[in-house]
Amino acid sequence: MQSTKSKKNNKKSTLFVLTVFLILVIITSILVINETKITPEKIISKSFNALKEVDIDTFNRYNVSNITRNIEEKLNIDEDTISKDVYKDLLKACFSELQWKVTNVDEKKETAVVTIEITSKDFANLVSEYVPEAIALGYSNEEADQENLTNLLKEKINEIDNTITNTTEIHLLKFDEEWKLTNTDLESILLPGFENGLGSLLESQYNDYYGQNNTDV
Repeated sequence: MQSTKSKKNNKKSTLFVLTVFLILVIITSILVINETKITPEKIISKSFNALKEVDIDTFNRYNVSNITRNIEEKLNIDEDTISKDVYKDLLKACFSELQWKVTNVDEKKETAVVTIEITSKDFANLVSEYVPEAIALGYSNEEADQENLTNLLKEKINEIDNTITNTTEIHLLKFDEEWKLTNTDLESILLPGFENGLGSLLESQYNDYYGQNNTDV
C-alpha cells in the first residue's frame, strides 16, 4: 500500500503538471489572440500588399475612398477600355518598388494614426517623358487607341529606375470592428512626384507658348 506521504507527493506532482499545463494554455491563447488581432499596421500591410498584387477588391475593402479610381484618373487610364492583362501589368509596374516601414502607431478606440516611411518609384519625370511620345504616337498612328497608349505608359513606368522615400501619416477609422484607411490623397502618396511632374510640364508648355507669341509681336 502507498504511504500517506507518497500519496501527497503524487497529488503535488499532479497539481504541478496541471498548473504548468494551464499556464501553457493561457500563454498560447494570448499569443494566438495577439497574432490574429487585426491592428491598424496590419491593415496597412494588407492594403498595400493587395495593391502590389492588383487585388483591387481587397485594396478597396480597406480604403474608405475609391483610391484606385483616383489613380486611374491621374494616369488617364480607364479599366473599361483596356484589357484586364494590360491594366494589371500597368498597376504592377507602378507599385513594383512599393515598400513601407511603420515607425509609430497612435491607436485610440475608434481611430488610429500610423506614421510610415514609404518608398516608391519617383514619378517626377514620367509625364514629361510620356506625353511627347503619346502625342507623336497619336499623330503617326490614327488607330492608336487607349490600349496602345497604356502600353506606352507602362513602358515608361518600367524604365523608372529611381525611388523616393517619404515619411507620411496614414489615418484609419474603425468601421464595424474593422480598420479602414481614410486618407483621401493616398494616390499622391503612392505616386510621389507625379503632380509636380505634371505641373512642371504645364508650366514649360505655357512658357513656350507665350514666349513664342511674345517673340512674334
